[in-house]
Amino acid sequence: MDLLNTWYLTRAAGITSYVLLSLSVMSGLYGLVRKKHGQSPGIYPLLHTALANWAMYIAMFHVAILFFDQYTNFTWKDILVPFATTYKTIPMAIGIIGFYLLIATILTTEMRNKIGVKIWRKLHMLSPIVYIMVTLHGLWIGTDSKTTGSFGMYVISIFGVLLLLFLRFKRSRQQVLKYPRGTMN
Repeated sequence: MDLLNTWYLTRAAGITSYVLLSLSVMSGLYGLVRKKHGQSPGIYPLLHTALANWAMYIAMFHVAILFFDQYTNFTWKDILVPFATTYKTIPMAIGIIGFYLLIATILTTEMRNKIGVKIWRKLHMLSPIVYIMVTLHGLWIGTDSKTTGSFGMYVISIFGVLLLLFLRFKRSRQQVLKYPRGTMN
């Protein structure tokens, strides 16, 4: 496989996977914000799951295509074992661990009826770690991360996630009136 094509494919798959993961996180959070305000979460939980699944599929492609990269000459160990590569060891390890946590999050979601919703919810709390790790991986190792477009993509993603987290955990006016400062659990 041609070096240039491999590089483009790897970059395109990584960026696409990141965008899908970001949209998955945002749609999941938006569904929770709607639910918090007494609205139906609508299609957002389904969208959240579908986007996460596609992010994982494209991330798998991103990982697989790295094996064919003639510039770095990765081995399967370099690609699949954290800290095994000598090529940008830390950001590669962060990406590998984030990839495994993404797979674990999706698998436990698929098995939530078997493992129980209570256990699944606790495991699903690892999702923010996945998002943070994948963001760090992309910013640190991405060859385009310093370009205006790519950096803008990260800023928009991070801002969107932080805004939705704020809305998700913000105390409503009714909560403030019912539970004065320091009395709510």
